[in-house]
Amino acid sequence: MRKNLAIFLSGTGSNFEAIAQACENHELDAQISVVFSNNPSALGVIKAQHRNIPTVVIPHYKPRQQFDLDVIAALENYRIDWVILCGYMRILSPAFLAHFQDKVINIHPSLLPHYPGVDAVARAFAAGEKRVGVTVHFVDAGVDTGPIILQEELEVSDKETLQSLLDRVHRLEHEVYKKAIASLIKTNTNESI
Repeated sequence: MRKNLAIFLSGTGSNFEAIAQACENHELDAQISVVFSNNPSALGVIKAQHRNIPTVVIPHYKPRQQFDLDVIAALENYRIDWVILCGYMRILSPAFLAHFQDKVINIHPSLLPHYPGVDAVARAFAAGEKRVGVTVHFVDAGVDTGPIILQEELEVSDKETLQSLLDRVHRLEHEVYKKAIASLIKTNTNESI
């Protein structure tokens, strides 16, 4: 039985597009049941609508926990096996993580635990790192601190520019996220939430 994915995004949704394409091509035994965004002008929402994927948009507000409870309520009619963060620029509340316990996945453009948080590639490049990469991990209450599902690395060449490195890391994200989701689907037999 195909697993149901909820994609959370705040921006362009390029990782979402790669996952959607993989679902359509049956590379993943999954379907995207809903795309959620906190940003009404997110390009990823328009891309989802062009694919006829249901979308839910709720502009964020405070307090954060009430916002997340409202998001949970808005998604209750979708059978969700995994919440996949694709550039979702909000820290999730403990209430949200408890509701989707061990079901929220994120991708981060560094070899965690190195360079958590924003601008990870730029910080690694500025530090002269010779190896960078991406990490798919479960989301917990910390920032990029959850258990690692999959990591892959890239070597940084002497001729590398920040832009070329950003582009390479971004392409790697698309491939690694699909691999990580496929492995989760293969090993998980739990029912939808």
